[in-house]
Amino acid sequence: MDQITNKIIKLCEDELIPIIKDLVNISFQQGKVPSRLKIARVLPVFKKGAKDDVSNNRPISILPPISKIFEMAFRVRIINYLDTLDFLTNKQYGFRKNTNTNFAALDITTEEHLINQMKEDMAKLMDWMELNGLFINLEKTQFIIFKKPVAITPQIAEFTFRDHKILRTDSFKFLGLQLDENLLWDRHIQDICKKISPVVGVLYRLRNIFDHTSKRALYYGLIHSRLSYMAAIRGTANSSRLYPLKILQKRAIKTLFGYNYRTDSEQIFRETSILMILKAQATTCLAITKGFRTCNTSFKLNQDIHSKIKVSIGTFPDQPNMESKPSGDLESP
Repeated sequence: MDQITNKIIKLCEDELIPIIKDLVNISFQQGKVPSRLKIARVLPVFKKGAKDDVSNNRPISILPPISKIFEMAFRVRIINYLDTLDFLTNKQYGFRKNTNTNFAALDITTEEHLINQMKEDMAKLMDWMELNGLFINLEKTQFIIFKKPVAITPQIAEFTFRDHKILRTDSFKFLGLQLDENLLWDRHIQDICKKISPVVGVLYRLRNIFDHTSKRALYYGLIHSRLSYMAAIRGTANSSRLYPLKILQKRAIKTLFGYNYRTDSEQIFRETSILMILKAQATTCLAITKGFRTCNTSFKLNQDIHSKIKVSIGTFPDQPNMESKPSGDLESP
């Protein structure tokens, strides 16, 4: 199966689609997945810490391309079925349409979530995880106290739990976002700069090869994707702290599109039809807010809370039959 690459599937799609369709439908009907599609090539990817420590590597499983097609078909069928039952909670952000890590990061900052977190007991959490076959590596567990830069907090450096020392940290990474205890985003911005700076050198060597449209694609794929990731969360950073990103964005655009370094910034953004980082960040925040309100009915704006407009509540539609089952085969495109 590994020898059937994505390229082969695209080149032979007319011949392969009917065959794959039949295989997927048979898999649905029999409730089985071909064993060969479960065989993955596992590669270790280093995370952090000592490189000679095996536990510091994250295993990445590379499945055959056809296995991905099966997964997509299963996902569509299962999600559609669960949606008809209204089974999934609004807090489920992963692997759902119109949701992403921005929503998950926004949700942990809500008052309700923070209160629940304070009420949780670590021992009960550990017991529950052990009962369900899960495991927390206490050797790598740390805690952080979020505070204002000038605030006085308890000088707690560590505490002991089940004979393990849980150390305090001043920053950690969550969903690719580097969170520091003061929420100033300096470390996250430094991480972005470290990732983008080497790319600018590559863009310099490619500047005379591609046309304008291809250069825009390169920019959005290699630069904008990093600048915009988690922008809705990072947007609380002071404008002066975002200055390194603004400079790096201008440098990348001028390098890729062949502008002189003295060219006016307004001109390059206008001619390339690319938004400045602050404007792009504001646009992302607006899009995230709209999407978050759509998928999470508990999220409200101030105007919703303080509105004096009376809203009449209608009747809810009948719930679908809980015993209903998904049916129907895949159709050929």
